[in-house]
Amino acid sequence: MDRVATCVLVLLDPAAELAVLATAGHVPPLLVRPGSAPELADLPVGPPLGAGFGGYESRHRPLPPGTLLLAYTDGLVERRGEDIDTGLAALAHAPVAAGNALPDILNTVLDRLAPANSEDDVTLLAARTR
Repeated sequence: MDRVATCVLVLLDPAAELAVLATAGHVPPLLVRPGSAPELADLPVGPPLGAGFGGYESRHRPLPPGTLLLAYTDGLVERRGEDIDTGLAALAHAPVAAGNALPDILNTVLDRLAPANSEDDVTLLAARTR
């Protein structure tokens, strides 16, 4: 059986305060820079890995010290019968500040967005630049 998988790739260069991001059919990471509102990384979406067609493009994004990056699976934002953009907007408007403790950020996002009964996996990763 042929299988495909989605993926998001983030390469950090702390010395340059820069990240290179790319996606293969995956939802975009959420970036929260100090003093700024959360924003979904604006990335071109490549085909899922294993699909056998298409290409991938990366984008450079500034990541000053203290920037929060949230990567997650689509189970966090996707609901049956609802456009995924609704879930992505809910994530982008979650009350998340770059300086909050990482466990608090994870709990806030999961409490607000993780479905009680999900048919899909829900994974959330938080990282902060120094």
